[in-house]
Amino acid sequence: MDVLFYSILVWIALYVNQAFRHEAFSQKLLRRSLALNTLLGLFLWIFYFVFTFTMGFQGIGRGYRNLVYVKTSTDVDLHSAMTFAPTVSIPLDEVIEYYGGPDSVRFTSDRATGVTTTGLLLYWESVPMFVELSPIADTTYPVDRKTEIERIIFSNDQDVTVVAGQPISEEKTVWTGYGNYQP
Repeated sequence: MDVLFYSILVWIALYVNQAFRHEAFSQKLLRRSLALNTLLGLFLWIFYFVFTFTMGFQGIGRGYRNLVYVKTSTDVDLHSAMTFAPTVSIPLDEVIEYYGGPDSVRFTSDRATGVTTTGLLLYWESVPMFVELSPIADTTYPVDRKTEIERIIFSNDQDVTVVAGQPISEEKTVWTGYGNYQP
């Protein structure tokens, strides 16, 4: 789609140039613009492939799809769930505006580094998905409209007990809107 947009811009620029010079449409201009469009399209695709496959990120879009390993209370082994990891800041209010309010809140806790961190997972039953918020070094988790999301995890089972090697609480707290949440 970007190639089409830039192609149209090249055509417009060339025809505006022709209009300022008070020249009529010419075959020379058509050949020149087709060559420029081809070259521009080739460079855009090379740019896309280089950054996507060799440097590990996408230059176009708001994020990328990934996998995370999850475990439920009935699983013996881990299985994978699809995730969306944003490459730009996406505030929580955009997700809530699109999907509506979450149904429940669950906590994660990590003490591996000696500092206790608390993470928050918001769950939507209708989709079904978890929105993971960044862990903080406190036991009270403040949630406001501009809280940035870390990733969205699409899991068919709401009985998830482990996400990416981190255990999550079994207790589900009802979403009461923006404010402070404590495990």
